Amino acid sequence: MAASGGSSGGCTWPDLQPEMLGVVLSRLPSHGDRVRFAAVCRPWRSSARLLRPLPPLLPWLALCDGTFLSLPDGADDFDPYETDAYGQRHYLVVSGDRLLMVQRWINLPPIFPIDSGIEKRTRLFKVFQATGLSSGCGQWTEVDRLTGCALFVSEGCSESLPAGGQSSGVGVREDCIYFMNGDTCENPFPDSGVYNMRDQTVAPLLPATVAVPAAGYGPWSPTWLFPET
Repeated sequence: MAASGGSSGGCTWPDLQPEMLGVVLSRLPSHGDRVRFAAVCRPWRSSARLLRPLPPLLPWLALCDGTFLSLPDGADDFDPYETDAYGQRHYLVVSGDRLLMVQRWINLPPIFPIDSGIEKRTRLFKVFQATGLSSGCGQWTEVDRLTGCALFVSEGCSESLPAGGQSSGVGVREDCIYFMNGDTCENPFPDSGVYNMRDQTVAPLLPATVAVPAAGYGPWSPTWLFPET
């Protein structure tokens, strides 16, 4: 986006008011988009430094081969298949002053036939909060809301981030769990997605229109990377 020449009676891009720039910047949850915003012109760069606070940034996807992928904002819902066989994974996440245990339920493909073509898919999440720790009788108590936050879980890194707010519809979504498949570097996205605790639905992590980079191999499993706001 380039600044236009001085046209009579018009407002050029550098002349946009800080209030309008704040609206634009607050709707950019991607770190890359905010960098490009500041690169448009000097007035925009100055405004970007002053406009605070901003909604939290969406994290990057750190792939096995060391490349990074920006997480898009929003995706269509999809309904993974369901079988009778389940596997579980557990993640510990600190969210504010709470310690949470996230339980991930994964549908397992049938043993027979071997060539069914059915792959394992995450179907359900349950979240438990550690309570009663000060009394020495701690226990895990199930919760159905994340109180203004969203969780990002993976084998290498799990984190809690404040939500961007339901009214804006931008950025981190409240009461959602963003998850990645850490089993394979070949293609980590089929069993990666966004679980909504309110309606217990799963949405794909990446929309079908997003170009997924070629698979690569490296020293770590796919995980989250959280840039500073």
